[in-house]
Parts: sequence; C-alpha cells; structure tokens
Amino acid sequence: MYGDIQNINYRTVINSLSIQDQLIVWSWVLGRYVDLNVSITSPFRMDKNPSCWLREYNGVVLFTDFADRIRNKYTCIHAVADLETCGLNKAAQMIDAALEFNKPLRGSLNTLIGK
Repeated sequence: MYGDIQNINYRTVINSLSIQDQLIVWSWVLGRYVDLNVSITSPFRMDKNPSCWLREYNGVVLFTDFADRIRNKYTCIHAVADLETCGLNKAAQMIDAALEFNKPLRGSLNTLIGK
C-alpha cells in the first residue's frame, strides 16, 4: 500500500495506465470529456480551430498536433508536467495518486473519473 515513491516514475505509470485511465487524465487536461480520434483544440497554444486529436499507439494515447512540433505526440504525463510546470516523474506520481485514490488533480478530474 505505501510503496516506495521512487519506484513510481514516468515509465512505470505510462506502462500501467489503461486507455480509459489515459482518457480520464486527458479529459482533465482539456477540461471536458474526450475520446480518441475526435477533433479538439490544443490546451498548449492559442487555438480556435479544432485540428488536434488523441490517438492510440501501442497502448499509449498520444496528443496529435501538427501545428506544434514540440507537443506533438505528448502523452498525458507530458501534458500534466507541462501544465503543472514539473518533471515527468512528479507528473506521473500525481496521476498515479489521483487515479489510485480517486482524487482529482484539479476539481474537474473528480467529476470525469466516473465516466
């Protein structure tokens, strides 16, 4: 139950997250429930035209945005790290704790976990 937090890192979390768990985190990042292959706007840049989408590749949900070479192919952990201004391992630990204890990273995740 109280495992060593050092063992919770980017690699262990990304390998343990189901597609549905990743979509829950992406829903928090985007502020609304999202699904694969649906046009969305980018939370990382000024974007009024939904030309981005989430896609699955080898069990990982990737953010696709050809207008942003840096954030193209972001995982949900990358997105949380970017928005929370922290490292990948810290973001992975935040996601792991939020999903493990059904607690939101921010207020909106709590309502999305049930979807």
